[in-house]
Amino acid sequence: MLERNRKFRARATGCGVSVLCAALLVGTALLPTRAAAQDRVAEAQAVSARLEQEGRFSDAASAVEALLPDYPQDAGLWLRSAWLRFRDQEYEASLAAYEKVLALSPGSLDAMLGAGWCHYYLGSCADAAALFEQVLASAPASESAMEGQRLCAPKTTAAPFAGGIFHLYRGHPTKRQAWGFSAGLPLTVSDHYIAGAVYRYLNGKLKGGTGAPGRWSDNRSYAQHEGWGQVGLAWHDWGVAAHYGFADGGGVDDLRVHVAALSGRVTAWGSAVASVAAGFYDGITTLQGTADYVLPVGARLRITPGLLYTNAGESAVAGQLALDVYLDALKLACGGRYGRELRPISLTDSLVYNIEDEIRYGAWGAATVGLGAGLSLSALYELNGLSSPSAAGDVQSLFHVFVLSLSTTIPPE
Repeated sequence: MLERNRKFRARATGCGVSVLCAALLVGTALLPTRAAAQDRVAEAQAVSARLEQEGRFSDAASAVEALLPDYPQDAGLWLRSAWLRFRDQEYEASLAAYEKVLALSPGSLDAMLGAGWCHYYLGSCADAAALFEQVLASAPASESAMEGQRLCAPKTTAAPFAGGIFHLYRGHPTKRQAWGFSAGLPLTVSDHYIAGAVYRYLNGKLKGGTGAPGRWSDNRSYAQHEGWGQVGLAWHDWGVAAHYGFADGGGVDDLRVHVAALSGRVTAWGSAVASVAAGFYDGITTLQGTADYVLPVGARLRITPGLLYTNAGESAVAGQLALDVYLDALKLACGGRYGRELRPISLTDSLVYNIEDEIRYGAWGAATVGLGAGLSLSALYELNGLSSPSAAGDVQSLFHVFVLSLSTTIPPE
C-alpha cells in the first residue's frame, strides 16, 4: 500500500510538472499576441486624441469605435465614443453609446450626465431632467447637472418678430409690385402649450386698365390685410395645432378668404408632419392636404421631402424638397417645388396666397443669423412661376418675394 501511494505521488508530481510546463509554454506563446493587442489599443487611443485636438471629432470617435468589435464589454471605450459623438453634435449616436455604458456600468455618473444632455439637445427634457436628478442624488455639487435641471424646468417663452416685405411681379397681366410688413407673437407656455398670432399688411399697385399695356395707374392700388392665430400642444414625440386665418383684399377682384386648418406631427427618427386646410373664398371653397417628412442627417442637416394636394374645383398635386443647414449661430435653408398649386395655404408661414393665379413651380433660399441676447436676423428670397388668367388666355409670369425680419426670444435662451 505504501509503495502504491509513493508511485501515485510520483505520477501526480510528474503530471503537475507537465501541466505547469504546458501552461508556461502557452502563456509564453500568448505574450506577443497580448502585447500586440495592447499596442493596437494604445495606438488607436493616441490617434483618437490627436484627431480630437484637431477638432475632427467624428474621425476621433471612429478610431475608438474600430476597437469595439474586439472589446464590446469595455465601458471605457464606449464612454470615449459617446463623448466624441457628443462633441460632434451627433446626439442620437452619443446617446446610444452612453446607454451602452450604463448597461455595462449602471452607476456611471459620467454616462448619466452625458445621456441627460443628449436628451436635452434632442428635445426630450423630461428624460433629461430624470437623469440630472439621478446624478444630483449621488453628486449634489455637480454644476452641469444643476444647469441641466435649470434649463429643463418648465418655462414660458415668447418669440416676437417683425419684418418688411416686398413683392415684385414680372410679366403679370394686372400686378406690378407691393410692399408691406408683418408682425407676430408666438408663445410657448410651460414648454407644451403653444399659441400665436400674426398680422400682415400689403399695399400694391396694379397695372393700368387704359392706355398702353403695363403702364402705371396711381389710382389703381390695393391693400391686403391678413390675420392668423393658432393654438396647440407640443411634446417631443408628437404635437397638434388648430389654425384660423383670414385675408381681405389682394388684387383686381378684392378677394376675401377665411381659412381653417388642423396640423399634426409625430417624431420618431425624423418627424412626420401633416395638415388639412379649407379656404372659403367668395363663392369658392378650396381644400388642401400636405404631408412632409423631416429627415435628420447628422446634427447639422435636415432634408424635408413633401407633397401638396389642392382642390379648387379641380385637383392638383405638387412636390417639394427643402434643405436646412445649422452652423452654430447661422441657419441656411433652401428648397424648390414643382407642380400645380391652386390657391395654396402655408401653415408654416401663416400665409395664404390670396390670388387667382396658379403656381407652377417655385424656389427659395433663406438665412438666419443669431445676433446674441436672443436676437436673430432673417432674410428670405422666393421665386414663383405663375399661370395667370386674362382675357387673352393664361399668361405666364414670375413672382419675386423678398422678406427681411428681426426676431427675439423672451427670455433669451
